[in-house]
Amino acid sequence: MNTALTRTGEPEQHQLTSQRAAVAAGRLNRQNSDGALSLAGSASAFAGSIVVAVLIACVSLAGLVLGRTGLYGSEGNLADGIITSTGGIVIPGFRAHDLFNLAVALPVLLASAGFARRGSLVGLLLWPGGLFYVLYTYALYLVGAPFGPLFLGYGLLVVLSAYTTMVVVARMNHAAVRERLAGVIPARTIGGILVALALLTVVQDGGGAIATALGGGTQAEPLARHAWTVDLTISVPATLLGGVLLWRRAALGYVVAAGLLFAFGLTPIALAAILALQPWLTGSAIDGGTIVGLLVFAAVAYVPLGFFVRGARADSQPATRALKVRAASVVGMVSQNTRFESNSRERLPGHRHGDPGCRQ
Repeated sequence: MNTALTRTGEPEQHQLTSQRAAVAAGRLNRQNSDGALSLAGSASAFAGSIVVAVLIACVSLAGLVLGRTGLYGSEGNLADGIITSTGGIVIPGFRAHDLFNLAVALPVLLASAGFARRGSLVGLLLWPGGLFYVLYTYALYLVGAPFGPLFLGYGLLVVLSAYTTMVVVARMNHAAVRERLAGVIPARTIGGILVALALLTVVQDGGGAIATALGGGTQAEPLARHAWTVDLTISVPATLLGGVLLWRRAALGYVVAAGLLFAFGLTPIALAAILALQPWLTGSAIDGGTIVGLLVFAAVAYVPLGFFVRGARADSQPATRALKVRAASVVGMVSQNTRFESNSRERLPGHRHGDPGCRQ
C-alpha cells in the first residue's frame, strides 16, 4: 500500500515540480498572451533590429555631416529641400530624410521591437512595419543617392531589414493572431483599403512613367524614376499581397496588414515633417496645402490601423490576469500536493509519532 501511494504521486509530483521551476524561471511569461511570438526563439530578429538601428544612426549622422560637402551632390538646397517631381510625386532631399530617419524612424523601430520583446501584441504587429519602412527608405537611397562611401551601408540596411522582417513574420503564430483579431477588425474593408492604396500608387507612378515616355523618355527626372522603381518593385507588391490576404481572411493577412499600414502612413508623415522644416532647412516658405494633403493621406492608412491597435489591446489585461491566475494555481497545486504527502505519511504505519513500528 505504501508503494502504491508513492508511485501514484510520482507523476503528479514530477509535473508540479516542472511547473514550479517554470514559474520560478519566468518561462510562463516568455511569450505574449496568445503565444504569437516565442521570444526565446527570436534572438536573431532582435539582434537584426539592433544592427539595423545602429546602421541607421551611422548613415544618418554621416549624411547630416557630409551632406552639405558633396555627399548628396553639389547643390546643398536639393539635399535639404523637397521637390514635386513627375506625376505629382513629392520627393525629399536625402539630407532632410536623414534627419527624419534619425529623429523618428529609428526610435519607432526600437520602441516597437522593445514592446514586442515585453509581450505587447501591438508592438509585435508594428515591428515588421518599422522594418519594412527601413527597407523601402534605404532602397530609395540605394538606387537614388549619388554613389559614395555610404553605398555599402545602404545595401546592408536593405538586406538586413528585409531578412529581419521575414524572421519576425515567420516567428509569429499566425493562427493565434487571427484568432485574436478576427472578431475585432473589418478584414474585407481594411484589405480593400490596402489594395486601393497599392493600385493608387500604380496609377500615380505608372501615369508619370507613361507621360514621361510619351514626352521623349530621355528627360525623366532621376529622382522620380528611382521612386517609381522602389514603389513598383517593393511597396506595391507587398501592399497588394497583404490586402488580398486580409480580404480573404488568411492568417498571414492579419499578421502583416498592420505593419503595411504603419509603413505606408509613415512615408507621407516624413514628407509632411520635412516640408514643415523647410524654413529652417532651406529658408523657403511652408507649403501648408501640401502638408495637409500628406497628413490626410497618412490618415487613410492610420485610421484602419487603429482597429488593429484596439483589437490587440482589448484582451491584454485579462491575458495578464490569466497568467497570474495560472501561476497562482500552480503554486496552489504545489502546496496542496505537499499537504497531501504530509498527511499520507502521517496515516502510514510506522510514520506516526510514538508508533513503535510497523505491524506484521
